[in-house]
Amino acid sequence: MVSLLELKTFAESNKLEELNTINNYINMSKENWSNGKFYLGGQIPIELNSNITDDHFTQVDEKNKKALSPYNSIENMSMIKSRRELKEMKDIIKKYKQNVFVISI
Repeated sequence: MVSLLELKTFAESNKLEELNTINNYINMSKENWSNGKFYLGGQIPIELNSNITDDHFTQVDEKNKKALSPYNSIENMSMIKSRRELKEMKDIIKKYKQNVFVISI
């Protein structure tokens, strides 16, 4: 499909609001604990230049379905943030695919 870095370029050139989520993921990858990866939906580690696939989204959705209820309000806010970011990633990839389709016609 498309990598996070490719999505960053696409979001910047089209001035998309999802750029904030992309930048958050890139910043996450710079943290020592992340080993240069970002966590899609807070669940799946992916390298910045690796393609984000439908399978990745399926894996995140499955993990979210199995997740226990949050223990406290901080954990709840983290889960809400991760799910919002996941939705934004799905949205931008949809926009990216539509753009690539239009260009290829």
